[in-house]
Amino acid sequence: MDVTRIAVAGAGQIGQRHIEMIGRMPDRAVLVAIADPSDASIDLARCLGVSHHHRLPDLISGGGVDGV
Repeated sequence: MDVTRIAVAGAGQIGQRHIEMIGRMPDRAVLVAIADPSDASIDLARCLGVSHHHRLPDLISGGGVDGV
């Protein structure tokens, strides 16, 4: 089975919960990016080793994501 490449839009409380859930199923999904305009989300993406985008359209236009 292929692993689904997921991006999270928003790095607030709910976004971080989604990130946690993605991390609990590494055989099915992997976090590849975060889209959020805050400076804190840049650090979060860096810590997680994923790409960061300030705007969702920029993330989507970059490709490499199966779902958000």
